[in-house]
Amino acid sequence: DITVLHTDTFVPLVAKLKERRKAGLTRVTLATKSAETSMPSRVDALLDQFLSDTRAAVYHRIDEGISNDKFRMVLEAQIESG
Repeated sequence: DITVLHTDTFVPLVAKLKERRKAGLTRVTLATKSAETSMPSRVDALLDQFLSDTRAAVYHRIDEGISNDKFRMVLEAQIESG
């Protein structure tokens, strides 16, 4: 009978799917909040590492004897190219 099929099969299935959807949304919300919290500190760490690496590369080139004019030219080219 269609009513029995509806009551015994589809109603519980729909309830289970709604429960899974709600649990999934909760996990996504928690993951999003966690990412929002950790992202600024991760970006800061990456920027600090970039600055440190850049300084080290510049000091290395200076130690190798790069001239001020050549350094200025390379720096300007890098700044202009983004």
